[in-house]
Amino acid sequence: MPSAKAGTGRKPLKPASAPTGEGSDELSEAGQVLLGTLEQFLRDDGWPLAEEDAGDRALAMAVEGNNGRWLCVAQVPPDRDLVLFTSVIPAFVPPERRPRMAEFVARANFGMLLGAFELELDDGEVRFCTSVDFTGVDPAPLAASGVLAGMIRQVVYVNVANVDRYLPALMTVLYGDADPAEAVARAEAD
Repeated sequence: MPSAKAGTGRKPLKPASAPTGEGSDELSEAGQVLLGTLEQFLRDDGWPLAEEDAGDRALAMAVEGNNGRWLCVAQVPPDRDLVLFTSVIPAFVPPERRPRMAEFVARANFGMLLGAFELELDDGEVRFCTSVDFTGVDPAPLAASGVLAGMIRQVVYVNVANVDRYLPALMTVLYGDADPAEAVARAEAD
């Protein structure tokens, strides 16, 4: 299983759904419970959170798996009662390779039950995201019982395990001449 390592010094990502212009960026009461439980889980589980991230909605950390090292961001967006965990692949896909990477992402995502790869077609960033939505649910009883921490654990570890599993295949498509279908098949055969 991948292990957390010292931080990268990179700034945490801003929540993708952060409001712009009008609206509040304050967390709801449920969001505050989610963030507190998320941060406590990560600290108790030994993830190296930067002290400047304490109490922030986005917590960044470096992860080192069996197959590479990448940045992870755990967050609770201000306009949604959800926990989002994102792994950012440590390379940008150049424009001429984006169609092949898009095929890789689509093939890897097909049939994946938890989480998904994303390719930002404008800048070539690749991410893997997992989340759990608590809209309409009071997370306080789940936090008190320990169930919420277990749910967060799944969001985190499913994410990191999938990135570690697919990362070598993704890199062969990015930097080599690997066929996306064959690269995904190899990753899924392991």
